[in-house]
Amino acid sequence: MAEVVREVDSSDDMQRERGRESPSRSAFAAAVREEQRRVLSKLLWDETPIEVEGMTYLFYSRDLLLVALDLLQNAGHVQLWGEELGLGSDGSRLRSDILDSDLFLTEELNVRRVHGSLSFVLAVQHVIDEAVVTWSGAHYVYPIRARVPNVRDSSFQWVTVGYVPHVGKHAARTAAARLRASKSRNGLPQRCLAVLLRGLVGASQTGVTVEFPGKQPLTAGPRLLGIVADQLAERSIACLMGCSCEFFCSHCTVQRNVAGGPAGVGAPARDVTAVLDAQLDGALPRDRDPRPYLRDQLRMEHSALAFVPAIGAVWGLATDNRQLYNSISFNLLHVWNLGVVRMVAQRFPSFLRVACDGQEARLGPVTATLDVLYLRAWEMKHLNVPGPAPPGYVSGPLDVKRTPLVVLLIYLKSLFCVSLT
Repeated sequence: MAEVVREVDSSDDMQRERGRESPSRSAFAAAVREEQRRVLSKLLWDETPIEVEGMTYLFYSRDLLLVALDLLQNAGHVQLWGEELGLGSDGSRLRSDILDSDLFLTEELNVRRVHGSLSFVLAVQHVIDEAVVTWSGAHYVYPIRARVPNVRDSSFQWVTVGYVPHVGKHAARTAAARLRASKSRNGLPQRCLAVLLRGLVGASQTGVTVEFPGKQPLTAGPRLLGIVADQLAERSIACLMGCSCEFFCSHCTVQRNVAGGPAGVGAPARDVTAVLDAQLDGALPRDRDPRPYLRDQLRMEHSALAFVPAIGAVWGLATDNRQLYNSISFNLLHVWNLGVVRMVAQRFPSFLRVACDGQEARLGPVTATLDVLYLRAWEMKHLNVPGPAPPGYVSGPLDVKRTPLVVLLIYLKSLFCVSLT
């Protein structure tokens, strides 16, 4: 009997110990959140709540200036100043990367003119990828990655500096709901970029002191010299209309009906000052009177939205040489990706007839297949919007029979997220 009592007592002690080691579910979740905040704080990540149109979104980011300085000072091999490579055998100027480009060398002259000979351009490039990090349902976010071209280490790669929350498709089929969703999609990225660039904006004008071991202090002039994105993302960053607009080129004012032909050659470049002034004039009364027709002039003259791009606050993009639109680069894969899907989607019935050898597709008739594709996109709360122009602004029919079916299948599968095998 005594042994039984001791066993019961010991079992009760074990249960109490387990109770202390295994807290309730709410306490465990709170402890996980606290540990997450501690780790994010240690890595200098910020969690910023951003309210747009009555909805609160969480933007996770690091200060882009601090990230750039950390990459520069911890690099094994850096190049602070650019140089021209000379001329080739045909008399054309040689170029290898961003550090010998006209864009970098022009900004270097401006930085050294303002801050002296002991200054250099701290070049920063960033890419906003439209590939969602995860569709698991935990987070719908798009990554923002950055790199510093001054860092010449062979192992250097892009680093993640932020995650832009995803704005889902509006559920209501009303004009007011569409307007709120449009304002959220256009306004949220700009607020996220404003948070991301909060330190770099001021430093781009005043400069920031950088010290290397055993060297005299230098003054770095941060410049945003590359915005890598596909056509839709670059239009969103610059607050330009994405589709169904007259001037769909981010660099010039070529009209869509003459783009790709002789009449489109020599179109004037976009006037950065004029477009930004027009966007400021349209953004100020936007919240007081949201009626879209009040901003028809802005859309007709510049194909721009009544939002001000946050990157315009970085010195050198809207001042000095005004490189706002020249800094926009593009991802060849994304341009090809969006262009192929645009042309294939218009000729989807012909594609299915060739791919299925004259028989019906696996999902049934063409209309049923399209319904399944649209339904899948709706379930994922993501719209696969095609670009307003083919790759390279080259128009013309797509010969489905001559296009490799493997390529078409890959792009359809990646864009529509359904199994076509």
